[in-house]
Amino acid sequence: MAYTSKNELTHGLGYGVVFTDLTGGKAGIPIAGLRAIEAENNQENTNFYAGFNAPYRTIAGSKNTQITVKSYDLPDEFAIHALGFGILNMFMFDDVASYKPYGFAYAERYRDDDGTGYKATFYPSVQATTPSDTAEADEESPTGKEYEHTATVTTSNFELAGKKRSVIKFKVSDADLTTGTKGRALAFKKLFTDLKPLTATDIKE
Repeated sequence: MAYTSKNELTHGLGYGVVFTDLTGGKAGIPIAGLRAIEAENNQENTNFYAGFNAPYRTIAGSKNTQITVKSYDLPDEFAIHALGFGILNMFMFDDVASYKPYGFAYAERYRDDDGTGYKATFYPSVQATTPSDTAEADEESPTGKEYEHTATVTTSNFELAGKKRSVIKFKVSDADLTTGTKGRALAFKKLFTDLKPLTATDIKE
């Protein structure tokens, strides 16, 4: 069989949304100034050996995923829900009770031989740490203030095929978004237009 490839190129990051209400009863909060997102997975497999020291079975260990988000924008409403801050009379302060779980979604642009579109990633439940930031002198060419926070992917109630899932990824073409009838197009619009988290019923053809 001949090898085939669509020569895909991924570029551009945007459409970041956090969902402080995991039930979707409240609209998500856009993060307009996304700069970078890194996902680190840690998982150890255990090998069992039998006759002639040959591998008999490999059992995958539990997976731990952390995402690091860098952005120019860090909305106060998000910070007082999930990033360890409280607010009183428009004064913000540290609050150890404000590390609540939230959902997170972002999208990237892609281009391949068939056209262009978006790659979407949705984490049904994550829990963050207090963000770091830097303050610098204003030089001749000022740059935006960048915030960075780390979040751990946590167990959610998002179930597919009888198992709880921690991440949902999908691609949707610009053509399908224009038509707007396929499941992936509807899911994309729900995340980034309606600002609502996905549910299992949104995973359809």
